[in-house]
Amino acid sequence: MKLEDDGRLLLKTDSNEKLFQSHKQGGEGPHFATLEQGQARVRSGTPDQPGAVVWESDKPATVGDGAYKLGVSAARQLVIFREADGGKPEVVWTGK
Repeated sequence: MKLEDDGRLLLKTDSNEKLFQSHKQGGEGPHFATLEQGQARVRSGTPDQPGAVVWESDKPATVGDGAYKLGVSAARQLVIFREADGGKPEVVWTGK
């Protein structure tokens, strides 16, 4: 996964096949990505001086306890998941 210079989030396979790319561009300057409460965001600026949100995933239908993580599903899609009770991963968002 890579955060492009223009602020787009990009995920490619080892063979350079594009699996996911966020739609909006953030323009010039620094950008950073966060994963908060099950929602991925790309912001302009830096973590110390955050700017506007230039892209974000949809909010998950349910928000629960546990750490949220980015991953790739068996269908080769970018996903956000959390480990639900019992350690079973629960997908809360799938990139299209």
